[in-house]
Amino acid sequence: MEKGMKQKYKMFFSDTVAFTISSFASKILGFLLIPLYTAVLSAEQYGVADLITNTVNVVYPIMTLSIMEATLRFAFDEKNNNTDVLNNSLFVIGIAEFIILIMCPFSNIFGKTMHDYWLWFAVIFGGFNLQEVLAQYTKGINKTKVFAIAGVIQTLVIIISNIVGLLVFKGGLTAYLLSIVLGYYLSSVYLIVAAKIRVKHFSINWELLKEMIQFSIPTIPVLVAWWINTSADKYIIIAYQGIAESGIYSVAYKIPSILAMVTSIFTSAWTISAIKNIGEEDNDEYQTNIYRFFNIVNVLVCSVLILFSKDISSILFSDSFFVAWHYVPILLVAYLFSGLSGFMASSFRAAKYTKGLFSSTVIGAIINIGLNFYCVKRFGSMGAAFTTMLGFAVVFYIRRQSMQKIVNLRINIVKDSLMYVLLLVQAIVISFEVSYSWCTAIIILILLILINYKYIFGILKTFFSMFKIKERG
Repeated sequence: MEKGMKQKYKMFFSDTVAFTISSFASKILGFLLIPLYTAVLSAEQYGVADLITNTVNVVYPIMTLSIMEATLRFAFDEKNNNTDVLNNSLFVIGIAEFIILIMCPFSNIFGKTMHDYWLWFAVIFGGFNLQEVLAQYTKGINKTKVFAIAGVIQTLVIIISNIVGLLVFKGGLTAYLLSIVLGYYLSSVYLIVAAKIRVKHFSINWELLKEMIQFSIPTIPVLVAWWINTSADKYIIIAYQGIAESGIYSVAYKIPSILAMVTSIFTSAWTISAIKNIGEEDNDEYQTNIYRFFNIVNVLVCSVLILFSKDISSILFSDSFFVAWHYVPILLVAYLFSGLSGFMASSFRAAKYTKGLFSSTVIGAIINIGLNFYCVKRFGSMGAAFTTMLGFAVVFYIRRQSMQKIVNLRINIVKDSLMYVLLLVQAIVISFEVSYSWCTAIIILILLILINYKYIFGILKTFFSMFKIKERG
């Protein structure tokens, strides 16, 4: 292995370890709270909480001009003054929060439920934006360890406050929402202190702000469309089946969050690595190798989770939520395509080709929301799960084609397509409990391992070589 390529892998691995710490805390530890949520909160209460957080996710890119997307990218550029980057970002999110506080009491755009909880929405909206800007800035100034620890702190705060609020004080939905607020704001405080963020003289660099906004604005429709792919189905379920059913369906997303954890670890580290290596002569080879590894790991993790989805659900979900397990296998396949699409999005952002994200995400969103109205009405939540999967599959396919404009990914399309078809078959037989479903699912997992065994051994060999680990006989 060439010395330069070896060093890139080492740096990528180091960043991955840091983000693993953060993601483990935010995903796995939070994942362990699912039994508490489903035991203490009603389906309706969980539906309300999910509605608030999902609404934050669709509103923030519009109101903040998606400035977080620019914070990381511009903080990396040595030509920019990092303080100016941060000041500009804080200025934008401050304006956004001010507008939200004025508009929310008088707005009924998201229905009566959101209007009743407008203050919670405003506070969570502000906390999310502040933490996100500080987190992206911290990564941009190469303090990934601080970012990772902030994720741990956020999760611990949420866990402790939920245990105290839900079990000790019986605070119900209020306690749950308060834990989210505390998690955002206390982790933000840590980021400020640990990253030594100081804003002595607050001022706006208008020229730089213009550049940042020009970069971030094209990502707004992308993020909104992405939200449609991930969350619009829940609103449609509320419309046709009620907020309680939406709460049950939302719980089904918790197991795919394990796959999302794997994805977020890689994409967080990959975003930094892709930015650092854009324009290098060996960029095509480097991106191809990382993508292949990312793809295979996600496929195998997805297959294992599908196989044990019912068993995991029986442990995590209370009786009133257990029916949600049927949606889990299909949503896992959806999250696989979502993760692969997210990987490619990082490459687009590194190349400052944000317009390249637009068409794929919007087309996927149109397909998603169009089919959801029909499928949810006719097939209920299962229709929503299949539609979400199809939407993400379309996004992935289009992005893979567009990827060739910025990097030549050398991938085996036939082999990859076979793996995805096998995963879908595995998900269907498990979800619908067809005859010999478990036996079929195991066979599919074995086939996926056999298809990739040469590459898996190659990865292990590369890993040992990279870190000079000698095998002992």
